[in-house]
Parts: sequence; structure tokens; C-alpha cells
Amino acid sequence: MTAHCESTTKASEEHSLPDCLTLWFCIGCGAMGNAEPCQGACNFRRLEIVSAAEFADGLEQLALVQSEVASWTGVVQLFAILPADGDDWESRYRALQGRASAALKSAKAAVELSPTPAELTDARAEVWRCTTCGQVEAPQECLGICIRRNGDFVRREDHQHVVDQCAAALHEVQHLRALVTQWATVKPRAGQWERSYRALQARATALLAKAAKRG
Repeated sequence: MTAHCESTTKASEEHSLPDCLTLWFCIGCGAMGNAEPCQGACNFRRLEIVSAAEFADGLEQLALVQSEVASWTGVVQLFAILPADGDDWESRYRALQGRASAALKSAKAAVELSPTPAELTDARAEVWRCTTCGQVEAPQECLGICIRRNGDFVRREDHQHVVDQCAAALHEVQHLRALVTQWATVKPRAGQWERSYRALQARATALLAKAAKRG
């Protein structure tokens, strides 16, 4: 998170908002702020922020889920590219079942560790920031326990973007895993091996096409 705090700012006619704000906060009353020289044209606007530590946790969780997406996509791609002609459909189907079962078994631990959207809820704070000088204020009633610490914070919108990405990735994992599970567990009736094989392969192709469109 240090890189965010040190350099990047967004161009604006007013005082630009850095990707990361370093603020003091009182662990007693919850007051927050910083120290910027007043330029005489105060223009305070409400700003919602989230701790940079929580934002970093969200990025780590997103990386985990994206890794799962890549893993399940690789399995489904294997099913989609296999030739869908020839004979001995039962043997082909059973061979794919074995691969699907192996993928489910090896991925079980990772799936159980996947975060859910509920686990990405953030503890937001509301502050007021001057767009002219960058001064941040969040006054609270003093409790007589003034203990200040410094911390890094990011905009709520940046954190929410990570939350939304994680939720979308989890949704994709669920669909990919569901197809692999179906292939691993569904046993066609006698004489329906080819039909089931082609149907599941078509589903794999369609699922991958949708994922490609989402980018």
C-alpha cells in the first residue's frame, strides 16, 4: 500500500485526491484528520474511506479467487477441446469423469478457503475533505482518552471495486465447478453416452465463450 500513498494522484482543477490518504486517528473517540496549510478557499466535501489494510486483504482474497477461476477454466477447457467424434462413447465419457473427479478432489482445499462476499464487508469511515488544500477532518466528541495513531486509508469506491470483482469471480467459479461436478457425478442411461457427452461438451464451450466475453 506504500506505493499508493507515495505517488499516484488524479489530475483535477482542484486539489487532487491521492489513491491513498495517510491520516491520524484517535483510538479513543474515533476522530480523524491530517494537517494541510489552509489556502483560504475552503471547500469541504464528504468522503467515505476504508483502511488500507482492509483494502489489501481484499486484494489478496481477489487474487485467491482469480487463481481458482484460472484453475477451473483449465479443466473446462480440457473438456471443450476434446474431439466429439468416433465411437466407444462410454469409455470416453468415463475417462472424462475420472479427470473431473480428480480435479474436484485436488481443488477441494482451495474451494473451502474461498472468501464469500459477506466476508468482504468493509468498516467505512466518513470524513470531510477540502478540495482546495486537501485538509481532512472527522471531528468526534472527545472522550478524554486522546491516543492518536497514523494510518493509511483508501476511497470506498476503490475498495468496493475489489469487492465487486471478487463477487463476480466467485460467481464464475461456481458455474465452472458446477459443470465439472456434473461431469464427474452424472452417469448416463444405457445408450445415452454419446448424447450426454456432446451435451456436456457443448455446455463447456458455451461457458468458456461467456467468460471470454466478460474478459
